[in-house]
Amino acid sequence: MKEKGKSRRAEAVCFLLAFLAAGGVCISGCGSRKDTEGRMAVTALPKALGAAGEEAQSLTEAEIELAYPFLQGLEDYRLVCRPALPEISAYLSGAAVGGQEASAREDAGRQEEAGAGPDEYELWLYNGEGELLQRLPCGRITEDTEFRFDDLSFEYGIELEIFTPDKEGEAQSGLLFAWNYAGDMLFTEPVVIPVYQEVWNGFMMTTDTEGAVEEQCVYAVDSGAGKAVPARSRRIDRETGTLEIWNELEDRRIFEGSVSFDSEGELADREYYDFLLGDGLSNIAAWETNETVRTWVEGVRPDGEESPGQNIEAFENMQGILWGHEGHTAEFPDREAFLEACGFLGREPFYEYQSWEGDLLLELYLEEESGLGCGVRYVWSYDTGGEKKGELYGFTFAVEQGEWEGHDPFAMSSESGSDGSELVTEYEEALEYRDDGQPDWYQSQGMIDWLRDDMGPYKILDINWVYRENGKLFYREFYQNSSLWGTTRQALYDYYDEDGRLIYESAYITHGSLDYFFIYTDGSDRPAYCLQLDNNGGYCIPEMVEVEY
Repeated sequence: MKEKGKSRRAEAVCFLLAFLAAGGVCISGCGSRKDTEGRMAVTALPKALGAAGEEAQSLTEAEIELAYPFLQGLEDYRLVCRPALPEISAYLSGAAVGGQEASAREDAGRQEEAGAGPDEYELWLYNGEGELLQRLPCGRITEDTEFRFDDLSFEYGIELEIFTPDKEGEAQSGLLFAWNYAGDMLFTEPVVIPVYQEVWNGFMMTTDTEGAVEEQCVYAVDSGAGKAVPARSRRIDRETGTLEIWNELEDRRIFEGSVSFDSEGELADREYYDFLLGDGLSNIAAWETNETVRTWVEGVRPDGEESPGQNIEAFENMQGILWGHEGHTAEFPDREAFLEACGFLGREPFYEYQSWEGDLLLELYLEEESGLGCGVRYVWSYDTGGEKKGELYGFTFAVEQGEWEGHDPFAMSSESGSDGSELVTEYEEALEYRDDGQPDWYQSQGMIDWLRDDMGPYKILDINWVYRENGKLFYREFYQNSSLWGTTRQALYDYYDEDGRLIYESAYITHGSLDYFFIYTDGSDRPAYCLQLDNNGGYCIPEMVEVEY
């Protein structure tokens, strides 16, 4: 069947090219008048070709209508996969309308130069009115090609993945076409991806098993490189009872240890190890990092200091009006210059915080007698090619006194103390426990009367807990409905140390995010200090509190 299809397409092309030559229709290199006549003649070909119409029909039959899940409002769009034949395939498929003849001819020329074979196809995207919006080469398509519509953590919307086997019957890689939400069409450049077995937390995962050893690799999309690259991996050896987790982008091991398995041979405490594998995982995009240390300085700007400009002054004033942050901005060429200006260069930090993976996130310096100090917040990311880059944000502060309100990680209520049941109708809640009796997952829902009925029921609270191998709390993810309690701190991401004490929290706020660092001394279960950083407009604005008991 495949070879027969190839023959028909070739015969159709030969017949039509012969017709064009005999009829004096110019295909390329004509003057303006003849070129216009040629376009008119080619547009009218379907009516004049006679027997060639049957061959053209065979080309139309070769197209594949893809059941792509378009976003809401675009349900009448169509995505078709069609043979990419040189020169006249565009006209046989109806593309030569509305002034698209020139672009179709240019595309065909490029295909011919590239040696487009009979198995080469294109994606054709139409809007609801039947207008052709895009033609994108998508490589070889055969009867064994696999089309997937997986929702990956790449762009907004569902992606299209295409896998075509080679001559040996195995696909070695695939192409990913992502949806361009802003343009209501596909991105023009596909991404080369591996033949993954599953979508894991929105990322592509491959799994290879040999004997007692299972190796899994998670891939991230490097947009600048146009391909998916290994980002994290883990190796489970059921014979030795060991587990390794690697950061593939940095080629370093981030976890190694002995593990246990349940009665079905699966990892015990899998949620914990899954969290280690995926925490901080993101796709890679080319972007320019800030090379200087952008700094928020406590207090008003000194008299005589040069103004940074109207926009920055307005930003500084707004911080005071809205949030009570009295300060101003500054910029330093590097960390050393910042610390020298603050009087802490060469001194040991009062406190440092590293993520569980070992990345330095915070350096804090403090003159305890005066209560004055400064700090550096580190933000890490990967650039195209996997290069790790860090941005530094400086800040100065004066310690304030405050009270500790306590922290109950197992409270199944909003931050106001309410579970929300009195604020909604049709209230329901669900709670699951681990085998050791500790809560694993909690969720509640209900109808909010003043919101749209067809969108409900609405999630009210959603809390997930992750525990270490020894049962100590390691991580908590918390959500409360912003329609009921506002957007500030509607989502919390809490990390706990080996003693189960809260040490770091990241919280949502509309203009950015909030960081909280809890500092303990003398082995106490209660923090001695709490540092809040408001990540706002490219600056970290601090509040450093010494806790009174």
